[in-house]
Amino acid sequence: MAETLNPADWGATPAESPADWGAVAVGAPQQQSSMLPAAIADVPGEIKSAAGSAIDKIAALRNRGGQGPIEGLMTTGRAVLAVPELAMSPVTGAARSLIGHPMADLQHKVGELIAPDIAAKDDPQKMYETAKGDVDLAMAGARAGTPKAPTVTTPSVQELKAASEAAYKSPEVLGLEVKPSAYTTYSTRTQQALNQEGFDDIVAPKTFQLLQRIEKAPEGSVVTGQNINSLRKTLGKLAGSNDPTERAAASFAIDHLDDFIPNIARSDIIGGDAAAAAAKLEEARGNWSAAKQAEKLDKKIVKAEMQADTSNSGMNLENRIRSQMGRVAIDEREARGLNASEIEQARKIAQGTRLQNALRTAGNVLGGGGGLGAVVTGIPSAGLAPAVGFALKLLSNGLTMRQAEGLSTAVRMRAPLASSVEKFGEAIAKYRDQQSPSAYAGAVVAARNLSSNLQGTGIESSIGSLLRSLAVPGQSPAEDDQEVPRRK
Repeated sequence: MAETLNPADWGATPAESPADWGAVAVGAPQQQSSMLPAAIADVPGEIKSAAGSAIDKIAALRNRGGQGPIEGLMTTGRAVLAVPELAMSPVTGAARSLIGHPMADLQHKVGELIAPDIAAKDDPQKMYETAKGDVDLAMAGARAGTPKAPTVTTPSVQELKAASEAAYKSPEVLGLEVKPSAYTTYSTRTQQALNQEGFDDIVAPKTFQLLQRIEKAPEGSVVTGQNINSLRKTLGKLAGSNDPTERAAASFAIDHLDDFIPNIARSDIIGGDAAAAAAKLEEARGNWSAAKQAEKLDKKIVKAEMQADTSNSGMNLENRIRSQMGRVAIDEREARGLNASEIEQARKIAQGTRLQNALRTAGNVLGGGGGLGAVVTGIPSAGLAPAVGFALKLLSNGLTMRQAEGLSTAVRMRAPLASSVEKFGEAIAKYRDQQSPSAYAGAVVAARNLSSNLQGTGIESSIGSLLRSLAVPGQSPAEDDQEVPRRK
């Protein structure tokens, strides 16, 4: 006869009662002994909740006429997505309960094994609510063919590149012309600053050669905004050098160039506005940098998917993504162009959350055919264990994928194009709250900046159309248009 194992021998602590972790009594009498798992009992309520949320989004279209172009676009997008969301509400609601309850239960059980003192303070309802959110995220990541709501708050890589190109070719940049003496001033000051920091033409020869070369522009020549941008691009290539000293010197020279451009002496300016050109160049570089960094992250995600598909039928996706993000977190060259917050986010993806690590461990154990999984869950796994393990791996993969995609989104959101949308929204909210002349002026400036940036991406949106969202009772759109400054 096979030996009977007691879960307590493995360190598992049973819940005080079934109702504490995922079971509800059927029937009102207290003596009723039949228990129905909460994972099943909560299914109808979760389906109703999922359907109600979708219906609310569709019903919001009734107020579409009173909304501005940006807000209306978002409302329409949410309503479009709510149609398949409503159709999928039985599946969504069932998944929230049937997967969410076991997830919360599993996390608590694993916690009891690892840290009993902390697990004793777990709140079952809060853990279930968190698990439901994770189920929604995982399901959203798994629906590859689901259409996405149109949005201007998170620009795509292509839109950022288009906006960058438009800024580089803007009249402010193309119209800037300065004397060669400006180049000489920049070169001399930068070399002196580098010397003070311990750099010279021996330890950083390429950077010094480039700085010395721009001093040789012939008299009577003209240095354009495009020439200045080309110089910065060349320094940027040196800043990506394998030589750490050369890399540091070139980065130092780039910082000095960015500070120098808007402060070029008036006597050195032949035509154009140096400050305006510097602002446009900064905008162009910001959009381009965000686009390239997001594109690099997206390629890493695709690479992880391809590696997982070819080596383990896609089930090893989480490990592959973690590996890619780990390189970003520890390799200086891989992280170049990302800020400290984004690098930290990559590190967190590589390490995983407590829930993700619990899901991965449980998925691996159950996928092996039960064993420890049966002890942890307290349910004889038999032939069900591989199926449960498979589901947990899918969920864990989906959560990690969403995290990686979130990092790409965060990078694109710091671009000037995304910032202009955010600032316009803030200006709109301020005007609606104060309705003062100064708040209106701020909204006009924000609308002008947003309109300019959107045109760079191919989206035609006039200042007047953006400002129509400012309309208040008693004021017509025509009155708005009369107050909008027109561009020459």
